Amino acid sequence: MSQVLKAPPLESEPERLAALERYAVLDTPPETAFDDLALLASQICGTPVALVSLVDATRQWFKARVNFDRAETAREIAFCAHAILGRDVLVVPDASADPRFAGNPLVRDDGIRFYAGAPLVSEDGHAVGTLCVMDRRPRTLSASQTAALRALSRQVVAQLELRRTLDAERLEAGATLHERDEALRVVTSELPGVFWTTDGDLRFTASLGAGRKTLGVPPDILGMSLFAYFKTTDPEFPPIAAHRRALAGESVTYEVEWNGRAFQAHVEPQRDAEGSVRGVVGVAFDVTERKAAQAELERSVALLKATVDATADGILVVDANGRMVHYNRRFVEMWGIPQDVAESRDENRALAFVLGKLRDPAAFVKKVMTVYAQP
Repeated sequence: MSQVLKAPPLESEPERLAALERYAVLDTPPETAFDDLALLASQICGTPVALVSLVDATRQWFKARVNFDRAETAREIAFCAHAILGRDVLVVPDASADPRFAGNPLVRDDGIRFYAGAPLVSEDGHAVGTLCVMDRRPRTLSASQTAALRALSRQVVAQLELRRTLDAERLEAGATLHERDEALRVVTSELPGVFWTTDGDLRFTASLGAGRKTLGVPPDILGMSLFAYFKTTDPEFPPIAAHRRALAGESVTYEVEWNGRAFQAHVEPQRDAEGSVRGVVGVAFDVTERKAAQAELERSVALLKATVDATADGILVVDANGRMVHYNRRFVEMWGIPQDVAESRDENRALAFVLGKLRDPAAFVKKVMTVYAQP
């Protein structure tokens, strides 16, 4: 029985294996681009078998196969291990008559007779495998078939390079996206409010922000619906109604009282790359203290006005530019300002009426401004 003659080792084998590893293609699922090239090789060369073979340290693994059951073979019996020693197509017209392959199990047991393999040469000059065709009868290739096999092998390498480029871009994009998401998470987690997103069914998909505690946001909120969070089934409950309007494409600002606090919120439709609404993004801030301060200010102003209106003296309030800001009821009575002028709160009409009753309007205005200027 003839022995299998192994292909001699390559001096650049470590570099060649590194080039193959950079493609990150071994043991990946079938891909149409490689399957199509193998099929074209089979049809152009008129062979029943065609393979995209990648030669690893101990095996040859097939990225694409036409009429060949094995997913891989040992490298020591690989025709392609001999083909990668050169840079042109290796043609074996009758393997049973070739001392390198006569004892090969692929020849002895599988009946392979004809082999032609075009090396897959990487951009850095290493043959990482072959595009090969095989037949179970002795034969050869025409010059045009050989040229076509070379051309197709270059297309296999182009696909490998494209695949590596796309993988690198995906990794870079993923890293960039992760960095952006992490920066967003850090920023939003320190916001005094709450930032959230929902899907199209109004279920929470994200929730961030220092205001989560104030709102009583549970740790397991992801996947929870707005109805469950607000403990209501009413679709017109203001926050839910606002989210439903956002799903319809609107931008909505609203206020809500929740857990004894007042919140101002804004929601927007969240759109995909095609512009379709796929959810809602929202932000809310606790405005309880601000609203309390505003209410206190309004009460103070109302009390001051009530005090001014109740005094027996006529009071006129002017600003730094001499414009009338306020006058009380007693002032109206003292100067006999008509009811319609008083009720209009039109400072220009009121001032014109007062000045019209004075003998020296300029002196009055001067006096008023002198009093205003005193500390």
